[in-house]
Amino acid sequence: MNYLSQHYLTTLLLQQLIESEGKSNIVNVSSPLYKVAKDEKVLHEQWNDEAKYQIAHAYGYSKLALMMDSYQLNKNLIQQNLSDQVSINCVNPGGVDSQIFRNLGTRAGWFLSILKMAGQLKDAEAAAEYIINVCQEPKSGGYYDEWTRRELDAVIPKYNLARAHELWNQAELVTNK
Repeated sequence: MNYLSQHYLTTLLLQQLIESEGKSNIVNVSSPLYKVAKDEKVLHEQWNDEAKYQIAHAYGYSKLALMMDSYQLNKNLIQQNLSDQVSINCVNPGGVDSQIFRNLGTRAGWFLSILKMAGQLKDAEAAAEYIINVCQEPKSGGYYDEWTRRELDAVIPKYNLARAHELWNQAELVTNK
């Protein structure tokens, strides 16, 4: 799952980030598709529900899980008095002409072609520049969307926010951390 690889890599590198000179910044790339995750299917017992699998929903759930994970890591860093050493934020770079949906069929390809012709998709370099700018932000716990910063706890749906710690613990079990 998109989310678990990020969690695993972050936890593997976290101690090195804490011990490095200067402040380290973690930036997770999200998407407004996290909003399609309207119910509580973010938790592990429902990750492999093949009968109800839809790619856009799976992508949205993984992005919501990523945001919940970022929220929980930020909370953990604050509780451990480590937020001066490491900051964590999420960013939505906007629509990017990244070829991510290239194998979804003609309907998705047609829709993306319209977005591209309308100038609604950024090239990868413009998206990367936006992400790099967020990397330089000193404040932690934010969600950046269209150059606007909001706190993660204001963006994540409340019923998922309350379960962020549970999701973190499940990810630790699955990744054997």
